[in-house]
Amino acid sequence: MGDATWASKLAEAILTLTDSSQIVAYPSRCADALAAGIKQGLSSDAKSNLWQMFEPLRAWRTLPGPDLLEAFS
Repeated sequence: MGDATWASKLAEAILTLTDSSQIVAYPSRCADALAAGIKQGLSSDAKSNLWQMFEPLRAWRTLPGPDLLEAFS
């Protein structure tokens, strides 16, 4: 998956949140998605916005977690 678009890498990272045995890989997969995005022309603002999104996603995955709207607020 080295040549995948950053969006594909991000989708893969988010999918790891559905498998508790894969949660440990989440931060590094997110970092890989961001690195790919930077390589593929992702703007600094977009990079910052995505990075800020990762923490609520991780919080949403933990049980019991906030509902989706609360996690993204």
